[in-house]
Amino acid sequence: MKKSVTQNMTASLTKATMRTSLFLGACTLSVSLIGCSDFFNSPKNTVTNERSAGEVQGPKRPDVNPLPPGFEDPNAGKFSEEKMMVNIGLNVIASAAQDVALETSVLEKRLVKACGQAQQAEDLDMADWEEARMQWKRAMLAYHRADTFPVGPLWADDKKLSSRIYAWPLFNPCGIDAETVKTKEGIGTAVTDLPTPVRGLGAMEYLLFEEGMKTRCNARAYPQVIKWTSLSVEERRLDRCRVALKLSSDVRALAQEFADEWNPSGRNYTRRFIDKSDASMPTVMSATNALTDSLFQIESLKDQRLARPLGLMKECASETGICPQDAEHQYAGFALESATARLAAFQDVYLGRFSDSASGKSVNGFGFDDFLVARGHGEIATSLGEAIDKARRGFSAVRTTNLVEAIGSMSKDECVASTSTDRKVEICALYQDVRVITTSLKTEFLAVLALRAPPTYQGDND
Repeated sequence: MKKSVTQNMTASLTKATMRTSLFLGACTLSVSLIGCSDFFNSPKNTVTNERSAGEVQGPKRPDVNPLPPGFEDPNAGKFSEEKMMVNIGLNVIASAAQDVALETSVLEKRLVKACGQAQQAEDLDMADWEEARMQWKRAMLAYHRADTFPVGPLWADDKKLSSRIYAWPLFNPCGIDAETVKTKEGIGTAVTDLPTPVRGLGAMEYLLFEEGMKTRCNARAYPQVIKWTSLSVEERRLDRCRVALKLSSDVRALAQEFADEWNPSGRNYTRRFIDKSDASMPTVMSATNALTDSLFQIESLKDQRLARPLGLMKECASETGICPQDAEHQYAGFALESATARLAAFQDVYLGRFSDSASGKSVNGFGFDDFLVARGHGEIATSLGEAIDKARRGFSAVRTTNLVEAIGSMSKDECVASTSTDRKVEICALYQDVRVITTSLKTEFLAVLALRAPPTYQGDND
């Protein structure tokens, strides 16, 4: 039985109290780089209501776009698909979008403090530099959670917004180094004119975490970059910090645009699920399909983030049979932490789970498990929920493991032989855990709910 929560959802996400409770939910439901007690002791908590100048506004639509009457509490009364979509839209996706806006705003402020006023290398305080690096991780984890359900504005127009915020696996380290040198010389490119592989959170990871302070640029083609590498490490670090600061302003503006699209007190994308105003969702079933399609983003976790670096996909054609160089977050070294965050967010959508703004406690609202139960398939709801729980426990146990190092030390034969029950190599068994989930989604889940299959995910390894 789901708990009913009476909330004034049309205003709650604009309040600082909601933002704090959302972070508390992330502490218990997702992967947190700092404990909840650390959050309250962090300077970050003093800047959550600040708005930076120059924010980019989203498409011109009504600033206030309330839901139709009867959806003030989407978890009250009897289950319906419309209530499920409103709960997930308002309480799960909109709050995740707000978290991205919050964390990227704080990231910009951390970088301003670290190097915004620095005139020379010794002005960069290493404690501020380290805090900026930690805040990048917080922002990155917030984005991973939001990108787990790619429905609506984030992936609209061929992923225009998402690719500008985080374009992995598109990445050009030489281009980033070249832009760093140009910025140092006072001829840097406006961020909006930079190509996708040289902007966003992915480029910032390289700038903040690449420890060698070297370059991959060709010496003949990029003599100025090669000359730059002869400078002191401290000077190069300051140069990279300045470029990271420039990129952070763009990321913050894009994240705010994303949050504004979902904000229930603003453009309120959730309304589109039920008001038939979107030509792509003219019926309840088509709107439900749009939301279920987003669940299949878990395929990217299974294939691109696990199978490929583990050498379990044909795209990995190395002589060793493994491709650790294809792992995500090579420089920050937290691929498994980000994978854990994605799986936690997937579970939130499945359960309709969110953090109650009044109590700060986790609440299971109407989710896809209720949809299955309402259609008379409680056994599938239970088995799929148990599979997700098992995968969550597995990822939580290894989340701080460096995936690249773990792949380098494993036996490929034992990896291939690993299953969800015979866990010869734990990181390979994690892949099998997620595979159990995706197989259930493709077969039982879609069949019993009479929903169409989503567009095939490129690189599907099943």
